[in-house]
Amino acid sequence: MTANTVSTTDVRIERQARQLSRQLKLLSEHLFPPQSQKNLRTFSSGEAAQLIGVSDGYLRQLSLDGKGPSPEVTSSGRRSYTLAQINELRRHLATVKPKDALALLPHRRAGEKLQTIAVTNFKGGSAKTTTTLYLAQFLALSGFRVLAIDLDPQASLSSMLGVQPEFDLRDGDTLYGAIRYDNERRSLKDIVRKTYFDGLDLVPGNLELMEFEHETPARWPSAAAHRASLFPTRRSGHRRSRSRLRHRRDRLPAATRLSHARRGLRVDIHADHHPSANGRRRVDVAVSADDLRSARRGS
Repeated sequence: MTANTVSTTDVRIERQARQLSRQLKLLSEHLFPPQSQKNLRTFSSGEAAQLIGVSDGYLRQLSLDGKGPSPEVTSSGRRSYTLAQINELRRHLATVKPKDALALLPHRRAGEKLQTIAVTNFKGGSAKTTTTLYLAQFLALSGFRVLAIDLDPQASLSSMLGVQPEFDLRDGDTLYGAIRYDNERRSLKDIVRKTYFDGLDLVPGNLELMEFEHETPARWPSAAAHRASLFPTRRSGHRRSRSRLRHRRDRLPAATRLSHARRGLRVDIHADHHPSANGRRRVDVAVSADDLRSARRGS
């Protein structure tokens, strides 16, 4: 394959990608007019009462007394609330009933730490994005304040939450903008954006996230003294390792150097003197960026 052929193929793929993006934008404008955005449905009075944890009659009485947000009332007298109004009702009831404030409004109190939930799996198609979306929406419906961070360059979670990565995001509008290495770094507060789901904010993702994966190995120092500090992982079962132990003048008491015959990959394995709960020794594995690059060139 010649250079001209590669260039022609790249141009054709880029042209088709732009055309596909335009079609997706037109579809979005057709499905979600006039603002071309997703909107969450409203909730009946019974659904709202169940989400808040009060009776339907209590909500009806609040509406008749003019307390709290005013629901939409149909000609048949049915009342419906948006999720934003439901959260407004939570705040109102938490003020009226301070003893039940924690149950009605489960926000963090002073001194409480942020809870982080990571949905990960090395296998593709294992419902990571779907699980993240439903979990985030469930927590938001329960009254929690949720921040979803899309770490996938494919940006499926961002699309499901109403963000079109090709049109709605500029350079630096993803998590990469807050952790990049140059002077263009931004505050994460400036990247967080609201979604159509009240109480659920988003740090979107797109192909820009791949830049961090490429830049990080090049930014790490290549000195031998720092090689063992990159990419630490944990393995259990020291007997599985067929390498020999030797003393190193390092912070750790012992280490193993394992040579990979096929790809020339060197792995530094640090063995802890203290056995774990199952009686086996714990083994830390660290692979340096230089070793990874050398191994890739060798393959």
